[in-house]
Amino acid sequence: MIRRLKMMRLPILTKDLLARASRKRTYVVRFVYGLLLFASACTLFYGNIGVSAEAGQALGRGADHFAWLMRIQLAVLYALVPILTAEAVAGEKQRDTLALLLVTTLTPRQIILQKFAARTASILSFVCLSFPLLAITYTFGGVTPEELVLGMVGLIFACLQLGALAIFCSAYFQTTAQALVVTYLVFLGLKLVVFGASDSATLLTPPSIPGIVFDAITTCLCLAFATGALVDRAFVQSRNYLLEFFHWLDGVFERMNTVTGGIVLVRDGGFLPKRAPIRWRETRKKSLGTFRYLFRVLVVLEGPILFCIQWTRFSPSTMAGEDGGITFLLDLLWIASAALVAVHAASLISEERSHQTLSVLMTTPLRSQRILSEKLSGVRRLTAVLLVPFATIFLFERWWYSGSSWGPVVLGALTVVTYLTVIRWVALAIGLRFPNQLTAIVASVSLVAVWTGGLALAVPILRYLNIEGGVVANVILWLSPVDMIVAIQNAAMRVMPGIGGPPLWETLPIAAVAHFSFYWAVGIAVQWWCRRAADDYLGRISQPQPGALREFEAASTDAAPWLSTNPITDVT
Repeated sequence: MIRRLKMMRLPILTKDLLARASRKRTYVVRFVYGLLLFASACTLFYGNIGVSAEAGQALGRGADHFAWLMRIQLAVLYALVPILTAEAVAGEKQRDTLALLLVTTLTPRQIILQKFAARTASILSFVCLSFPLLAITYTFGGVTPEELVLGMVGLIFACLQLGALAIFCSAYFQTTAQALVVTYLVFLGLKLVVFGASDSATLLTPPSIPGIVFDAITTCLCLAFATGALVDRAFVQSRNYLLEFFHWLDGVFERMNTVTGGIVLVRDGGFLPKRAPIRWRETRKKSLGTFRYLFRVLVVLEGPILFCIQWTRFSPSTMAGEDGGITFLLDLLWIASAALVAVHAASLISEERSHQTLSVLMTTPLRSQRILSEKLSGVRRLTAVLLVPFATIFLFERWWYSGSSWGPVVLGALTVVTYLTVIRWVALAIGLRFPNQLTAIVASVSLVAVWTGGLALAVPILRYLNIEGGVVANVILWLSPVDMIVAIQNAAMRVMPGIGGPPLWETLPIAAVAHFSFYWAVGIAVQWWCRRAADDYLGRISQPQPGALREFEAASTDAAPWLSTNPITDVT
């Protein structure tokens, strides 16, 4: 296969395929994807009827199984394809190797097509894993051969369309992160605008013939646009859109501040560091570490909360026990806070590697454990700022719903501190482990999503399979952070008519104690691992403890007294 590609003069395709084939991560991802896909299919096929069901009970269910399997497959591919493709050209720009490709005899069209073929080859291998499962749905009945073939072709063209869009964004933007974010936004906007009003061609339903034709046309257009943008955008300077947003927000607040006479809460002075240089750099030079930017984040988060509180106070529906606004806002706040902490903590070390400044940082005469502790200073500041909107919601619920009960407030604050601490250290560990910044961020956010969503869906899946969970189900409920947050929210509103019940910590106090003890133990264990493995993953030689170093020097002097003499003095 590789020899044929070389004879066809496809060097980029050959290189990318060989590079991906030599990575252990390629096979791990493929195995995990196949395992989850087949586990989901088996759960879907035999969830209601059981494994020992007769043939008559399974007949006619193929249409539902086919539709759900297509939804699962499309959802996973929509999340996975941009991650595997957005780095194709933007990675060459970040490594300063795109100029070398442009000076070769390859045309821009050949470069784009070979990059596209290399990335989609691995993606289509994921798609082919689902074809046997789609064929099984045909045996259940209710699915015609035309629908089966149309579904397979639709999956292929959906991947090609999203991959071509990611290639275009990768050729247009300078960094992989920008290409990834814009790919998701453009794709979702395109689907909602073009097919938003159609019931037969929504985002996660089996594709139709017009949808396949549209995917084919957009694939060709995106590849053509990527060919034109490859040379024009090859040497454009990278723009930090987040920093530009903060600068624009600064201008807005400064214009608003003229009304109050130019009040300055805290001045970010230009003093130099004395004893904590890395902490000074993280809290004075990084955007999400300085006080003024964190205050902007606080205003952006606190404004909608205060508005929703006033809406709840004057809305008659809340007096009848209907509370949707505060609960929905609390859910959004949890999602935003977990994402901010995970992304920020995962980028601490991986960003230094991407910017090639980690080697300079390692020249400081500080121990690796202290470097990690000072690098986390900005994340700790961010966590402290995020406590304010959570405290606003908890205190309002205590005043509006719970009367004199302080239990939900205390436990709510404990959940915020516990979960965000665990997320902070887990994301830092992932950032230590993965050399690429984008990979570290995606892995951290994915792990948080699997952790929260997996525990929340485990018990409903067991019930769907008609499995009596028993002790296992109770343990899952005790460890699920989503269930704990929901229990605290219900307890905060239990005095309203028909809402909530006895709180978890009153009916079973040991469950709440075990829940928080488990997560604090996890946080301490991850923190211990980060400190122990810091030297290895930062590229340093492991240094002995100061006490052990003194003992080693004393033992060496006793064993060989000549080591303590001055050779220059002896010579003279």
